[in-house]
Amino acid sequence: MTKSLSDALSSFVGLRCTEAKIKLGGALDLAFDFHKVEPNDIAPYIMSWADSWRIVLNGTVLAGHYDVEDWEHGLEDALAQLKGQTLTEIDLPENPSDARFIFGEHLCVEFFQHSREDEAWECKIPTGNYVDVGPGKNWRLVQPTDPALLPQTIYEERRSDHAEAFYQRWKGRIPNSSQSGNCKACAYWRMLHGHS
Repeated sequence: MTKSLSDALSSFVGLRCTEAKIKLGGALDLAFDFHKVEPNDIAPYIMSWADSWRIVLNGTVLAGHYDVEDWEHGLEDALAQLKGQTLTEIDLPENPSDARFIFGEHLCVEFFQHSREDEAWECKIPTGNYVDVGPGKNWRLVQPTDPALLPQTIYEERRSDHAEAFYQRWKGRIPNSSQSGNCKACAYWRMLHGHS
């Protein structure tokens, strides 16, 4: 039984970041190396949910989301800095929603909470369990036998089917999400915000 969040996350220390990317809405996703046993195994990852994060090198913010004015400036270089780096330390303050993931001596990723209701970040730890962190001091370990991972109810299946039908109907009209998160360069974004 895991007694603390530090215990749950300790297996990340020493892993190498294999990919750092921006997901829809500005979420930062860090993938780590692992030995795949089953074909459907998912690599361990750490991902912001609240979309409030910074990549910091030697105390200087290289890129960030939420409290950085031009968050796309320097983003590609900042993401490239993380790739191949080994996670050496995880700094969890009293409020674990605000966490620092330290790579080497000078590079770190900071997640911070800006919502009193939503989770700040999540991860899939190398043991196969998931951890949801936030809001505030709250966190939970989700094991594969957790009821949240059991088969869907009839209501959930209907919602899922409806969402899939919606996606199929609109997928040709909605642009794909930008891998770099560079939405302001997208023609759809510019048109929706009154730019030509």
